[in-house]
Order: sequence, then C-alpha cells, then structure tokens
Amino acid sequence: MQTSKNPADQRREASNVVDAAAADAAIKQIAAQINNDKVVMLGSQRVNVLAVLQKVNEDISFLNARINTIEKMKTPNSVMLSTYREMLLSRESVRDWLSLQ
Repeated sequence: MQTSKNPADQRREASNVVDAAAADAAIKQIAAQINNDKVVMLGSQRVNVLAVLQKVNEDISFLNARINTIEKMKTPNSVMLSTYREMLLSRESVRDWLSLQ
C-alpha cells in the first residue's frame, strides 16, 4: 500500500520538475545560440567570432579617437602616436582575419 506524500514533499517534487524543465529549456536555447554563432577553435578553446569581432571593432574606434586627439595636440607625442598606429594596424589585421572566418 502506497502512502500519500505530505504537501511539502509534493511541492518540492513539483518544483524539481519545473526546475528541470526550465534548465532543459535553457540548455536547448544555449545550444541553439552556439550553433547559430560562428565559432573557431584556438587550441582547446571554442571562441565566439562575433563577440571577438565586436571587441576588436570597439578597440579600433578607441584607437582612432586617441590618434585623432594626439594629432590635434600642439606638440604630439610621436612615440605614443606611433604606438597607437601600430596597435590600430594590428587590430585591423585581426578584424580582417576574423571577417574571413
């Protein structure tokens, strides 16, 4: 003969079912997102190309702004300007490479 469960146990079991269903839905959503995003393998890591591309574009915007600011100075720091230009070229190369992926 089966005994009936107390209300607290019934609520806990119902909560576990809801939590499991929510977790399953979240996992499916993440898996779909991973499948839709471009991903490259770097070593043993999966890297989201779109996220990196967005960050690189932000860096490029920042570097362009800094270069423009330095160029407008009465006595621009040539070492700093050269460094920022080299960094800009590097970021642009990374952006171009990522765009091909």
